[in-house]
Amino acid sequence: MNLTLSEGSQQPPWKPWSLERLKFERSIAVGAAIDTSTHSSYTSALNSYVYFCDVHKFPYKPTPDLFSFYIVWLCNNDVQRVDPKSVEKYLSGICNKLEVFYDDVRAIRNHHLVRKTLRGCRRLYSKPTKRKSPLSISDLSLAVEHYRHRRNHDDLLFLALLLTGWFGLLRLAELCLPDVRKHQNLRKRTRRDSVKWYLQGYGFDLPQHKADPFFEGNKVVIRRHARFPTEIDPYNPFLDYIKSRDSCFPTHWQLWLRADGSMPTRSWFMDRLKSLYNRHDIAGQSIRSGRATGLAEIGVPLHLIRATGRWASETFHIYIRKNPTFLTALLLQ
Repeated sequence: MNLTLSEGSQQPPWKPWSLERLKFERSIAVGAAIDTSTHSSYTSALNSYVYFCDVHKFPYKPTPDLFSFYIVWLCNNDVQRVDPKSVEKYLSGICNKLEVFYDDVRAIRNHHLVRKTLRGCRRLYSKPTKRKSPLSISDLSLAVEHYRHRRNHDDLLFLALLLTGWFGLLRLAELCLPDVRKHQNLRKRTRRDSVKWYLQGYGFDLPQHKADPFFEGNKVVIRRHARFPTEIDPYNPFLDYIKSRDSCFPTHWQLWLRADGSMPTRSWFMDRLKSLYNRHDIAGQSIRSGRATGLAEIGVPLHLIRATGRWASETFHIYIRKNPTFLTALLLQ
């Protein structure tokens, strides 16, 4: 088949690349297809599979038998049992890593023997998930009262993060850096120059998040809701933080900065959160689930909560089913 340019076609004056350049650029793009933290967990899953094959002297080539043996070996191991929900994630990572070498690995993963083995292990070995409690309005009021007269920059930062995260339905990873340095991606950090001020509110650009498959980012707008108490209004705490931040670091591009000029990490935030509440049932996801529960309690429609929190549809339905506090709030509307 002979193809030629259409008559009158005008193409940009792009120069051809060498084959080496094409392969190099493709390798970079393929490597960026998954997040660095996801890459690490997938690599860990592959190492587990390779070890399983080595100790049993099995070939590495995936088969339904091999995957089903691997599942029961993990779920009912004498040394340490792995939860079947985690094993399912292991298989996803293994498929991602092996599909370059074995085109049929995902078909093997979905083989009826593999699916039935995993389902049986869920029935035999699954344990109930321990859910953390959502942060309530009274919890936020406690935080505001605790930091009311504190002018220390890090105190202003923590309170602004807490209230902004709660009102914006933000994930902790969207506010703070991961603790592991190799997982820290500056492209995901919010810029100071993206902040916009509104009447009784503010907003900023969220560059990327894990529910954003097109990596286009989102505009987050924080406004006080008339149905929530005025003492937890995030506007003034955020404004106080911005004034301190701009005074200390006028030339830095990052929105969230500690007193020493570094960006807050997950462990830094969690240490302060646990110190404030002194409870074991509070975690990073308590912020996001607290706001979702609060919106459900005042009658906000479910589809608006999902859109505001940037949940994928299927993920949101799983979230509702597995969070009894949120589900109860919906039922009592």
